[in-house]
Amino acid sequence: MNIDKYLEGITYTAEFIPLSHSRNKDSKHKSLNWVVTLSNGNTTLSTDYSQGVAHIPGYDKLKGSKTTIWNYSLIGQACETGKSIVDHECLQGKKIDKPKLEDILYSLVLDSAAIDQDFEDWAADFGYDSDSRSAEKMYNDCVKIGRKMRKLFGGNLEALRKEFANY
Repeated sequence: MNIDKYLEGITYTAEFIPLSHSRNKDSKHKSLNWVVTLSNGNTTLSTDYSQGVAHIPGYDKLKGSKTTIWNYSLIGQACETGKSIVDHECLQGKKIDKPKLEDILYSLVLDSAAIDQDFEDWAADFGYDSDSRSAEKMYNDCVKIGRKMRKLFGGNLEALRKEFANY
């Protein structure tokens, strides 16, 4: 996959958001949370982006060990501070790297497909009830993302969809 040709003039930032201040604060599952921003100078797209806890540096060290309250506490601490959880010389206190641009673009490209569908078709494709107000809100959010993505990438949005087809 070569998406570099579509990224000319695009800037990308990601700001870590502590779990307690994120949209996922009430979820039973811990997550790393970010506000990501893409811009081409004329159009700016800022949105929430979440990652699973396996993206925490050192998580693999806990994965093989017996799950304990202590491990769960370390994971929660990492989701709150944005820093590594393993007490190891090379990882201790290391800031968690921002998400890869490719992962963010993949997510946004998927969301942007809503601009090519009406709500009922979109809801059916994703298994949502077309009478659900929360599903309709998600759809409308995806349509907004699609509009911004079209402004950011113009005619290249369709090409990006093809690039990410097998991501």
